[in-house]
Amino acid sequence: MKKLIAMLLSLVMILSLFAGCGNDKPAASEAPKAAEESKAADATNAPVKPVVIKYSTAESPTSVLAQVMTDLIAEVDEKSNGTIIFEPYYSNELGSLADVTEQMTLGGNLMANASGDFYATYGCPDILSSALFYAVPDKEALQKLNASDLFASWCDQIEEASGIKILCCNWAAAPRNIISTKPINSVADIKGLKIRVQDMKSQTDMMSYLGGIPVAMSYGDVYTSLQTGIIDGTENNETALTTGKHGEVCKVYSVDQHAMIPDVLIMSEKVWKTISPEDQQILLEAAHDSTDAHKVVWDTAVEEAVNYLTVYEIVRERMAVTQRTIERVAMNIIEAVYASFRQVRHVKCTVSKLAPPLGGKLEKVSVVLEK
Repeated sequence: MKKLIAMLLSLVMILSLFAGCGNDKPAASEAPKAAEESKAADATNAPVKPVVIKYSTAESPTSVLAQVMTDLIAEVDEKSNGTIIFEPYYSNELGSLADVTEQMTLGGNLMANASGDFYATYGCPDILSSALFYAVPDKEALQKLNASDLFASWCDQIEEASGIKILCCNWAAAPRNIISTKPINSVADIKGLKIRVQDMKSQTDMMSYLGGIPVAMSYGDVYTSLQTGIIDGTENNETALTTGKHGEVCKVYSVDQHAMIPDVLIMSEKVWKTISPEDQQILLEAAHDSTDAHKVVWDTAVEEAVNYLTVYEIVRERMAVTQRTIERVAMNIIEAVYASFRQVRHVKCTVSKLAPPLGGKLEKVSVVLEK
């Protein structure tokens, strides 16, 4: 009887031990669950780490493109509440376009502006057709092409082939013409001239077919090369006359529109995919807004560049007329400027001579217009 009672007590104790272990298991499993919930709450409340994007361009900080990008950066900063931060670099500080694009394909946090036909080598040769002046009649038609499914498919091809995300394509600055030291009235006049082109095969081939000698160099080297005679001219748009000061050394601007090359805003697709959908939308909206702003700023810059050429011609013509005094030369220039620019309120003209007060050739003329 005692043995039976002892066995029963032992069995009860064993069962109690198992019961105790069974009761501890839910408590043990609840602890990690609570910890996970706590971590999730901390992650939700933690500040979002901003995406830092380095923006690279060959343009100077005073260029039209720089003005447009400054507004784009401000818009993104305001709408994203600082989750996207831009670091702008100008005049190829981060390297050539080819170098920057290569870094993008590898996932570098970079954004850049470049000519559309540059990206023909990155998976979509068909995009070259948009750069041909005879394929698309004018900028209005180009804007329609930009909004078409065809152009979207070209962008998709580039993204799939090379990992480059195209945010927008702007045609405001598309028409390309030749700035040179010699008049160009026909294709025959280009023969033998050393013309600076962008460092891309489509551009060097184009200039060779026109009969010129293509010289690929960075935009920042063009002024000195024109000044020293290393090149005879460059192909670009009107604003290069003023922002690049090419009009100081080249007095001929030949409007031939040999190409229609858009500005394309791109970034790494790998980086694009790390950005939240909300911030992606902010970037796309800002890029779209920049195309409209670019057109307005560009039209103003072109008007100023054309005015520069007009004033230059006025000064050149009036300086060729012999006068007894430099004061009379200045007055002739001022009167001609007023006649050409009705919106101008004030003209300041400074004329100096190599051998004042009488005799000798005129040394230089400075003209300042105030609207």
